[in-house]
Amino acid sequence: MVSGSKGDKTAEVATWLKGFLSVGGKLADEILAAAKREGIAEKTLRRAKKQVQAVSVQHADGWYWQLATAEADGPNRRTHYVAGHLAMCQLVRWP
Repeated sequence: MVSGSKGDKTAEVATWLKGFLSVGGKLADEILAAAKREGIAEKTLRRAKKQVQAVSVQHADGWYWQLATAEADGPNRRTHYVAGHLAMCQLVRWP
């Protein structure tokens, strides 16, 4: 799947990853396995993850990757990174 320079590879994988995550978060192990089947190196995948601003979120059944977007946060929620972890905060508006 991937050919060309490091930047080209990352951009191509970023497009693939964004499409893969466009329907919602996926288990990290599932993403890594799918990338391996496509011939994508893990290092390239992780660079692409950073490029598309995907985040890792831990659930009871494992770690998920998902896209972090303002639309997903909603108008009164914001995504914050605290010590490398994702935290969702509800904004409160005072009168």
